[in-house]
Amino acid sequence: MQDRLIIPDAASRKALFIIDVQPATFKSELPLLITKQIVRFIEKVPYDAYVIAEYHAPPQAMFGKENDYVLAEQETGQTCDSVVKAVAPYQDVLLRIRKTNRSCFKGTDALALQDFLAQKEIEEIHFTGFDINDCVLASAFEAIDSGFYSFILEELCHHNSGIETLKDAALTIFHRQNMTNHSLKDKINRKVIDLKG
Repeated sequence: MQDRLIIPDAASRKALFIIDVQPATFKSELPLLITKQIVRFIEKVPYDAYVIAEYHAPPQAMFGKENDYVLAEQETGQTCDSVVKAVAPYQDVLLRIRKTNRSCFKGTDALALQDFLAQKEIEEIHFTGFDINDCVLASAFEAIDSGFYSFILEELCHHNSGIETLKDAALTIFHRQNMTNHSLKDKINRKVIDLKG
């Protein structure tokens, strides 16, 4: 795990999305380590807004229809307690959404999310969480197509099984589109955050 993290600074009003950080779904130790880094990051770097997204996969959702992947809300559980505790001081700029699909921008909470981002005057979104090749990817592309600067914080995203090839495949796509904290165009400012100190 890296202790120094580059973060983009393309716009003045930023939101941090914390996607599907639900320990009940973790299948390796790696997501737990990344979750600890996410918590440290939240404690170090203030944002203008925060979005916590939690998923479940009922039989009628595309997860089940397309991939035979079905998990009830009780099985997916809630966002990690340490993450919830870290964002607790920001309740006035926090939105929690539930979803039964990949993108945070689709589903029953889509209008609430759009309204929230508009009210907070958000221009830029940074993504953390799981899975980088699935829900993070869908949400990031939806965000950029909706007019937000959109960046994946590479060190704070992964696959819940810790499968490096899936992370690498997603990063290849994101790098091509200059959508990570390690593929920034020269015209975009950046900051370095020390997660250790």
